[in-house]
Amino acid sequence: GFSPNGVWSLYIVDDTDQNFGTIVNGWTLNFNTVNAVVDLGATMTAVPSAVTAPGTVTFTTTVTNRGPNIATAVSYSNALPAGVTFVSGTASAGTVTSVGGIVTVNLGTLGAGSNHIVSVTVSTSGSGSVTNRATVLSAAELELVPADNTATAIVTVAPVTPFSLFATRQLNGQVFL
Repeated sequence: GFSPNGVWSLYIVDDTDQNFGTIVNGWTLNFNTVNAVVDLGATMTAVPSAVTAPGTVTFTTTVTNRGPNIATAVSYSNALPAGVTFVSGTASAGTVTSVGGIVTVNLGTLGAGSNHIVSVTVSTSGSGSVTNRATVLSAAELELVPADNTATAIVTVAPVTPFSLFATRQLNGQVFL
């Protein structure tokens, strides 16, 4: 694109007869640029996608900057759903923190065409379908497509199946359990 920064020149032509003059005290032209724009996006996977409680699942989110500019002050936020508890987390940039079931990472700067990876491992309880959602954003730039800033992964949690074992033995006409 074109940058408004640099040297600007203004030329004035007076092409009517007998009109002569000057611009007194010169003139000024100021440009204020708006925030740059970016298109951050997020995708999430869950491994495994089905687990028996109690078990562990790792949610991995890929945060991508589709450009056209560098994204600064990029952050990741994940309010963990009911039925899971934070165990650990890693990120390709920044530090993973979990407070009150909300996992956050300040990912910093992300170049156009680049990505960061955030992995969050949780323990499961209960049973049923668990939907986890994470959101990414840049605090400094305008977002071109905010709809793709949220990633979702679904895990099926099965309850522990009770197991019973019975054995019988017959000895001299008597049954023993």
